[in-house]
Amino acid sequence: MITLEHTISIDASPAAVFEMWTTADGLSAWWGRAIEVDPRPGGAIHIEVDAGHVMRGAFVELVEPRLVVFTFGWEGHELAPGSSTVEVRIEPGDGTTTLTLRHTGLPIALIESHARGWTHFLGDRLAGTVAAWG
Repeated sequence: MITLEHTISIDASPAAVFEMWTTADGLSAWWGRAIEVDPRPGGAIHIEVDAGHVMRGAFVELVEPRLVVFTFGWEGHELAPGSSTVEVRIEPGDGTTTLTLRHTGLPIALIESHARGWTHFLGDRLAGTVAAWG
């Protein structure tokens, strides 16, 4: 299994970035259109990204506003719901916030597609959305 890692700088507070990962309003603003989220260890995180792409997992650990860990996988896909883990570290910087995402447990055949996906959603969607969010 392989680990993907992405680090980005965001022009927003750590609290705002944390909210984007742990609330239905935050997640729907940048990641998906139908969200079910229960931000506590063992609580569900389900995101319908678009028709036919539904991510399902569960929160493992939350340390507000610095850490979000959840299991990750896709309905009807070889990466089954909950079969990999995403860790999001949120660190305050000098006027910005540094977000480091580590996605572990990915089969080698899925590295390229998930690397493209995280690059798109983190850089193209999350960073701009959270900066406008607050």
